[in-house]
Amino acid sequence: MLAYLFPDKADEFKARARESAQVWVEAGLHYPSDVKAGLELGQAVGALIVEWAKKDGSDRIGAVDIPPGPCRWTGINPVAPFAGTRKTWVLSSGIQLRPGPPPDCRSPQGKPN
Repeated sequence: MLAYLFPDKADEFKARARESAQVWVEAGLHYPSDVKAGLELGQAVGALIVEWAKKDGSDRIGAVDIPPGPCRWTGINPVAPFAGTRKTWVLSSGIQLRPGPPPDCRSPQGKPN
């Protein structure tokens, strides 16, 4: 899964997994065949999770309209602008954990430190 999320580091993640698995063999705690089977199982499960997650909308891209007004974000390149539209994995809806509104940006609680 990490290799999918961070493709530029995929080789590093794979090398670390092999290295971690080899420690168990060298310590005499597992047979090489068991370690190989465990790595293959982990990769298969990870692949299934990635395929399932591709349907949750997390890879959505496109233009983002930010309405004007007080207390609105004014930067560029928003991080995860469509996060609120993703299908939840465990909850039936993200509304189940919806927090209350933030404090007004003009209030002492809403101003950055």
